[in-house]
Amino acid sequence: MRTGYASLISILLPIYGVLSYYALPHVSSIGTLLLCVYTFSKIILYRRHLLIIHKPLILFIVYIFISQFIVFTIYGGLNIFRVINILMTIILVIIISVNLYDINFKLLTNTYMIIGIIATVAIFIQFIQIYIFDMHVNQIMLLPLDVPAGWYSGGARPTGFFPEPQAYATYSLLIIIIMLYIKRYFIAILMTLGILCSTSSLGILCVSGIWLWYFTFSYKQSVLTKSLMIMLCLLMLIVLLNLNVFDYTLNKILNINFAEDVRLTRGWWLFCDRPLGAQIFGSGINNIKHLIESGQLVLHDRISSLMGHPEYVTTAYELLIFFGVVGTILYLNVIYDLWQHSSIKILVVLLIILSFGQTILFNNVWVQFMFINYLICRIDNKSFAKVAIEV
Repeated sequence: MRTGYASLISILLPIYGVLSYYALPHVSSIGTLLLCVYTFSKIILYRRHLLIIHKPLILFIVYIFISQFIVFTIYGGLNIFRVINILMTIILVIIISVNLYDINFKLLTNTYMIIGIIATVAIFIQFIQIYIFDMHVNQIMLLPLDVPAGWYSGGARPTGFFPEPQAYATYSLLIIIIMLYIKRYFIAILMTLGILCSTSSLGILCVSGIWLWYFTFSYKQSVLTKSLMIMLCLLMLIVLLNLNVFDYTLNKILNINFAEDVRLTRGWWLFCDRPLGAQIFGSGINNIKHLIESGQLVLHDRISSLMGHPEYVTTAYELLIFFGVVGTILYLNVIYDLWQHSSIKILVVLLIILSFGQTILFNNVWVQFMFINYLICRIDNKSFAKVAIEV
């Protein structure tokens, strides 16, 4: 690990997780631009670099680069934005490989903790404004910009510095796992309460699963003590969710229709509507909109016709539709290898769960989870390669 400018990634990565929601044309977001500028300036300023390369991930990226131009030729839709999407997959892997060696884990966790506390305090304040003073709240903009399109604008749920409650919850889930890993229990509890106050249904389900996993597999106590702690946590969760302020969240959780929910099923039906070749090798990254407009993909369900963005699918189905069964298998190999080497397996489990509930592939959530997973992995020569380069 190097110090100085080389280790600045330890501070920038948590900041990137917040600023990535501030979208920019062509380069994804301000957070992504910041991370790219930092990484490539470091490559130029330092002559020697030690790259830590995850071989299954490289195999997946090579497949994407080769296959995507072929499937775009077959099904159409290739333009400058799709080319940028393909190149960004390579750039993100370069960012991870170049910066892993230079991360100061203590500095990284402290930065996450500070940002997490500030973000949670903002959620608490907005929660009080909404449910005690009956006020309408807005996002707290960290940059002098207009509120980006697509951010939650209802004003009836706490969002803090994030575009929507779920974004805050997702950012906090990673921090809670890190805090449990380094035994900062007070911070983990504080941010758990923040997720409850955010009223994010997915966040509440996931954080409940994290604590259940922790007490079951990681808490080094007797079976009786573990059982009592699990029962106590479940009792507290039930009591909290039965308060009037959580009526919206509780109803949303209890009324999830697993057979028709957009997040859970819609992508599967879109995948099944594709021809066999597209199912095997994919239809192109972010190419659903073109397939719909060109008549290659016909939306039959009522939900699709009512959606403002009918091309929306979650990451689990993005893999199948964009990269086909072959690409999905290669990506699952990446996840399986992480599971094999990870010392905090709940991180891998959470990455899988979020893939079914959100669109996270190659975005800030995915990048942060991959960084942390690699940092706690047991690096061996079978799955990882350490490559020293000089520029």
